Order: sequence, then structure tokens, then C-alpha cells
Amino acid sequence: MQVVQNYYQLLCVNEDADPQEIKRAFRKLAQAYHPDKHKNSPESAGYFKVLLNAYSILSDEERRKQYDLFLKARRGLDKQHGKKTTTAVPERENIIQTVYNQLNMFLWDIEDFLRELDPVLLFKEYAGIPLWIYVGKILKYIDKWVFNPNQFVDHVFSVSSRSKVAFSNYFYDIRVRVDKYFKDLTFDDLVRIMPEYNMMKIDVLFEVFKHTTYYLTNIKLLISGEISYIPDYTYQELLTLE
Repeated sequence: MQVVQNYYQLLCVNEDADPQEIKRAFRKLAQAYHPDKHKNSPESAGYFKVLLNAYSILSDEERRKQYDLFLKARRGLDKQHGKKTTTAVPERENIIQTVYNQLNMFLWDIEDFLRELDPVLLFKEYAGIPLWIYVGKILKYIDKWVFNPNQFVDHVFSVSSRSKVAFSNYFYDIRVRVDKYFKDLTFDDLVRIMPEYNMMKIDVLFEVFKHTTYYLTNIKLLISGEISYIPDYTYQELLTLE
């Protein structure tokens, strides 16, 4: 199975595919990878969740619009068409790598954003809210939910530490921990139910992806003047993750 990064590649469609094409592609893959066709194996269930997450984004008009804006903002975006997948049950390592690649895509974009960000903009207010608040939302959410939420320590940015350097240092600390976390992550960890939240870790990671896409996209629109404020992110799937 080919390890792919973006949701269009996962569903084997072009980026200009219409809703019906996306639906047909998802149904075809869902039939091939549905757990019922693979004796309800954990591997097929895990990969089915990967496909379902991609479809939930691309089948929603607003979320697809945000995702497309996010992709267009990335440098060196691979616009190749998705390639045919096989009907063999995905290997556990490939599922972990696919999720890791998707997270890396968001981390690369955050890194580019922080590198190019004019430090003065951090303190610019939009509808009374300084930009650093939104930057902090992205980093803290990743920090809390990619790792163990019970061990999360809120990274408080004091007046003196609200700088581009401070946010960049915090990001790189997260970056190092993400690499280590996924190096040690097992497939069983990925599909294990988190008892406090009654959901799998893979579902939590997908919510992190949606949260990051939402704020990264809207921050860029805010800076460019295309919007004047950013409404709070709506936790559609995981209402307990606040």
C-alpha cells in the first residue's frame, strides 16, 4: 500500500473532483477496506477510520474549502493524483506512517508560518484579539492532545515571553517530542480507547488535524485582510476536547 499524505491522495481523486466523484471514490475504498470484509481486524478498522476522516473533510463544503486553502498555502505541494490502492489489509506500520505524514504536513506549515511571520504582527489586534492568542491555541492544542492530555502543562506566555522566538522555541520543542512519540507509538496505542474520553487515539489525532487546519487557514486570511476575526473552533466530533 502506498503511504500518502493528503486527503485527495488517500481517496484516489484529483483535487478538482466534484462531490459525487469523491463520494464514489470513498464508497469504492470503503467496500474494499471495510472491517466486515477483513474479519473485523484491527488493521482494517484503523485504516477505515483514516479513509472516513478524509471523506468527512472533503464531503463537507466548508471544511473542504479550508483544507484547499491550507494545501494551496503549502510550499512544494504534491499535486499528483492519488494512485490505485490494493484490497489487501493495510499493514500496521503503514497506518501509523500515514497518520504521522499527515501530522507532519501540518507541522511543516506551522514552521513556515512562524519563520515568515513579522514579529510585530504577533501583537496586532483583530477585533480586539491579538494574533498571538490564535498562535498559542494551535500550539497548545497540539501539545495537549497529540501527547497525554493528563500530563499536559499549560504553557503560559507571559508579557515578556510573547515573542516570535518564544513561540518558535515552543513549536520546536513540540516538534522534537512528536518525532519521539511516533517513533515509540504502536498500532495498539493508536486504536486503544482513551477511557477518560471514550474514544480512540486516532480519533483524537484527527480532531487535532481539523483544529490546526482551521486556525492556520484563518490566521492567514486574517493577516491578508480577507476576514476581520476568527470565530472559535467548533468541536464537531469530539465535544469533550476543550
